[in-house]
Amino acid sequence: MKIKGIHIYGFGKLENLMIDDLSSGLHVIMGENEAGKSTIMAFIHAILFGFPAKNQLDSRYEPKKGASYGGKLIVESRNGHSYTIERVAGKQAGDVTVINDLGHPCSLDELLDGIDKNMFKAIFSFNIMDVQNVKLIDSDELGSFLFSSGIIGNDKLHRLSQELTKEQEELFKPGGRKPVMNKLLADLKEEQRIVWQWEEKLACYEKLQVEAKQLENRLSETKERKLEAEKSVKLIDTLLSIQPIHDKKERVKIELERMEGFNNFPRDPIARLEKWQTEKNFYLTKFEKIKSDMVDCEQMLKNLSVDDLLLAKAGLMEELVAERPRYDQMKERLAVLETEREGLEKQIALIKQELNWQQLDSDSIQSFDSSIPSKAEMKELYAKNQALSNQKKRLDDEFKVLKDELEKQEVRVNTLEEELLPTDEIQRMESLVSKQNLDSVSQDVKLTDQLISQLEKQMEYQEQENVSKQGRAKIIALSAIVIGIACSSYFFIQNNIFIAVVMLVFALVFTALNIKPSTANTSLKRMKDEYQDLKTKRDRLKEKLYASDVSATVEEYKARLSKQKSVIELLQKERLLLTQCERAYNRNIEQFEEWEKESFHIEERWERWAKVRSLEHISLSFIEEAFEKAVLLRQSISNLEALKSKINHLQQACQEFQTKVSQLVAGVDELEHGITIEDALPLMRSKLNKEMEKRQQSQKIKQELEALENESRELSVQYSGADKQIQLLFEQAQVEDEEQYRLKSEQYVVSLELEKEYTLLSSQLEHLLKLYQVSYTEHKPLEVWKAEKVEQEKLLRDLKQQEQELIENRTAVKETIRQLEEEGSYSDAVQQVELSKGKLQQYARKWAVYATAQQMLLRTIEFYRDVKLPKVLEQATKHFQYLTGGKYTRIIDNEEHRKLYVQHQDGTVFAPKELSQATIEQLFISIRLAVASVWGEQQFPFIIDDSFVNFDELRTEQAISLLEKLADNGEQIMFFTCHSHIKNLFAIKSSAMIHTIDESEKGKVTLWS
Repeated sequence: MKIKGIHIYGFGKLENLMIDDLSSGLHVIMGENEAGKSTIMAFIHAILFGFPAKNQLDSRYEPKKGASYGGKLIVESRNGHSYTIERVAGKQAGDVTVINDLGHPCSLDELLDGIDKNMFKAIFSFNIMDVQNVKLIDSDELGSFLFSSGIIGNDKLHRLSQELTKEQEELFKPGGRKPVMNKLLADLKEEQRIVWQWEEKLACYEKLQVEAKQLENRLSETKERKLEAEKSVKLIDTLLSIQPIHDKKERVKIELERMEGFNNFPRDPIARLEKWQTEKNFYLTKFEKIKSDMVDCEQMLKNLSVDDLLLAKAGLMEELVAERPRYDQMKERLAVLETEREGLEKQIALIKQELNWQQLDSDSIQSFDSSIPSKAEMKELYAKNQALSNQKKRLDDEFKVLKDELEKQEVRVNTLEEELLPTDEIQRMESLVSKQNLDSVSQDVKLTDQLISQLEKQMEYQEQENVSKQGRAKIIALSAIVIGIACSSYFFIQNNIFIAVVMLVFALVFTALNIKPSTANTSLKRMKDEYQDLKTKRDRLKEKLYASDVSATVEEYKARLSKQKSVIELLQKERLLLTQCERAYNRNIEQFEEWEKESFHIEERWERWAKVRSLEHISLSFIEEAFEKAVLLRQSISNLEALKSKINHLQQACQEFQTKVSQLVAGVDELEHGITIEDALPLMRSKLNKEMEKRQQSQKIKQELEALENESRELSVQYSGADKQIQLLFEQAQVEDEEQYRLKSEQYVVSLELEKEYTLLSSQLEHLLKLYQVSYTEHKPLEVWKAEKVEQEKLLRDLKQQEQELIENRTAVKETIRQLEEEGSYSDAVQQVELSKGKLQQYARKWAVYATAQQMLLRTIEFYRDVKLPKVLEQATKHFQYLTGGKYTRIIDNEEHRKLYVQHQDGTVFAPKELSQATIEQLFISIRLAVASVWGEQQFPFIIDDSFVNFDELRTEQAISLLEKLADNGEQIMFFTCHSHIKNLFAIKSSAMIHTIDESEKGKVTLWS
């Protein structure tokens, strides 16, 4: 079907507009923006397929000035008959009438042969938006988009597949969280877990009661063990204070064991010997010795001066020992805070250095304005500065491009002016051509051309007649499969699965019956043979016609005159383009001036804002970072002040402890100066223990002094019998003379002293054990006692921790028991699980419907892929190879991923996303034209709206040549454009008929050719 004429009664801004004599071939409709090009395209769609409904997004183009709404199209069918299709206002889609050339009414559906509006726009009509939308498609989806376009002309199948996948993923997605079924599964899992927990809780309720009782018993045992451990630590502390006396006693005992042979030695041997030698001298000597011993004891008492003031500080000593751990913790905390303070001070100094604020004090920094309006103003200035920078870069790039384009255009105009011939030469050639007359041979050539033309039309009509039958069958098959899929999807959603399957099978069978190829007409071969004979005859006549030199000269002059005419027309167009380039160049200069004004205004605002905040030395490009650092600096100063307050508090607490220690060591010369707090307490404790020992020793010396007095009295009684016993003493001493006796006596005296010391130490040890009410049954080194103390303290800490854990466990068990007694019932949890299962089943059935529709859609795509796509790719490969000048030789279908690829002339295969944007658009146009050629066997007109504006001059010429080639093959192409240079290229490079839409000052729209 071809459009022969257009008559618009009233449609949008167009009223009473007529376009007649639209023959087959290429038609270019030129008009400025808003001149009515899109309105004419919409009019063609509306007349053929009905006015858009009011609730649709498409505009209805109702006339604004009261003209009749509608119009008519005069079309020619494939069998050569003319039809008038008229549609006027009436019902929602309008009242339509179709009259053939005999005046009889016809059916529009039969005339359209099953084509609806969406199919027509997808196959035979596309515009600049369709081409530009290719840019917006994700690179990973580009191959799939072109694959879908290669099947039905657009990406509806691809989008429908994506929508079905999206619907399925909104219901369920493996590994997802947000889809409804995923959430329901997670909720069901949680609810099932709650049921299991209820079952476990009901089973272990009695166990919890037993466990609570066991925890109570274990807690009591732990408390008892903790008390025992505390007693053990206290006992070890006491034994550590007694251990030095015990160690000294053991050393004395070892010395006594080393001295042997004094078992039968006489008591006081020297005294008894001297007594028996001379009673008086012996008595006097012994008495003086006893006197001397008594003096020594008294001297020892004098030397053992006990410091009662020091002993009175024992309570303060115990208090400081108890507070010592807290003091150590405060010192550690103080050290940590000091480190933090130093870190903050360094951070503040570093930020000040980065901002160059070393001269600003803390008060000035704290007054820094960081309010939301201030920050908003900063962001606004920064954003405007960035925008101005981007604008300047864009203007610079545009200036360079415009300057180059202007220079190139000037070169083109100069080149064309040099190609102009002199006026007298042109007149001479025109005179010679006009004088030359055609002879009878030329008339025979014309007659033969007319016969060939008539025969071509007959052949074309016969081919269309053969192809149209196949086209109608395929269109009916396509409609049947689409309707079958739609009905099947509807019945699937309604849960009528059997009816849906029957509908789908019926559609597939009907499609298979209608896609059988038809046989060709046998008369077509005879026409082709006759056509070849006429072409041979025409070639012979032309050879005869151009055999003479005069004819050759005339033809040469005609060619030169035709070329001169083309040069003149092209020169006019190039001069017009030169004027446009100059206007664009001047407009770029004006934009530069406006940019400078705006930039100066922003700079002034920035300087005022930055000067108030002491940031005028910071570049605007770094102002956001500087602003954030200023806010951080102010916060750091506040944190430093709070940290100093904490440090002062801890220092005061430590000073109070140190003051108490100073009070403790006051009066102790060796501890008052040059000693640390850490060392003072242990030394003071040691000194206090020594004073207590001195007091005990003083008491023992007094007892010894009393014993000496008793001994002196005893010696005076024994003095009378000393002499008689001398020999007896020697015998008892097992010596032979006095010297040996005296020597052995001295050793005996030493042993007696050691025994006395041992006795004294034993007495002291016994006294301390009674004093502290402890028993010393084990004899261990001091290090062992210290190790046991550490072990007992660790045991005490573990018992305390164990006690705390038992308390927490007991609380948790009791809380669990309480919750079990207060929570809901087991039946409520089971009921909730069943409700969730029912809801999940509903969504599962819905998901199954979408999954089934997805599978059916994939099968449909595979069907059309096997039937239509090979023919489309064959035609698209030819178009693409032609448009790219042979750089790309093949378009390949990737059967595995349902994507298209292209093959370069060197054999390299590229994905569409790897091509340049202009090459992708050429590929898209090649596919769309191929789809129209394959699907449009009934030859509907191609309607193209400005699809080449993004091409350079060479690619535009290639595209125009392709359209010219299609037009030569009998296609009717209507190309709408608002660009005069494209119209000029059509006029130069093709035989297209140019139609111009013009709008007068009064708003009247006219069209002239």
